[in-house]
Amino acid sequence: MEFIPESRIDRELSKLLQLPVPYNLRKHFPYTELGVRRFELLLYTLFRRGLESGWFKKEFDGLNMIPAIPGMGRLLALHYRGALRGIVRCCRQEEPFSAQELVGDILHFLLHSQAGRVPAWEVRGFRIFLAFAGPVGQDALELAADFNRLVQRESHLDAWIEKAFNETAGQERWDRPAMTATLREMLQRVEPELVLPVYLDRRLAEHPDIKSLFFGVEMVSTEQALRRILGEFQLHEM
Repeated sequence: MEFIPESRIDRELSKLLQLPVPYNLRKHFPYTELGVRRFELLLYTLFRRGLESGWFKKEFDGLNMIPAIPGMGRLLALHYRGALRGIVRCCRQEEPFSAQELVGDILHFLLHSQAGRVPAWEVRGFRIFLAFAGPVGQDALELAADFNRLVQRESHLDAWIEKAFNETAGQERWDRPAMTATLREMLQRVEPELVLPVYLDRRLAEHPDIKSLFFGVEMVSTEQALRRILGEFQLHEM
């Protein structure tokens, strides 16, 4: 498949509109307010900087963006020595991400891969980064901590697989029993890793040039500042 050219991504970055934030904001950035495209570009920029800075030495040495997949948006593809070794999925919901949603998201990716919408990859050791703009539920955190073992013990796994089938385009042509067995095997081998907002905060603090691409200091007039102060003290104008 063809990846999105880096020149196009750079053009998108050059046209970004900053999201206004308070001048002293250093953490808890409003990632959910960035919108889909800006959040995808933020992750692309951070992972590209990571490759340049040696964060993924002997793990990844190349980065591309996969065109939008129905229900998943654009994915980042991480390569090592020419082979696809990981992907980055952007998760933007504002409500806490649950264990069911975590498994469902991975299943959707695996099904799209089986349908040929993602380049071929080797299952064992394949990294699936799930990057979150919002909160993650405790059940999802616990599952991700020991995913390959715990997911096989999940009593609702068959129902979650069935749901993923029903929500994926083209599933009518698949042999569901055989595919279910394949999915269960793949879930024992892939390596999901959660990229939480607190992690993104730290990276932006380390790289203010990237932060300034996406977030700008909120300009507040004297009148606006006064109204804000009055509101905080619950005062009313006379």
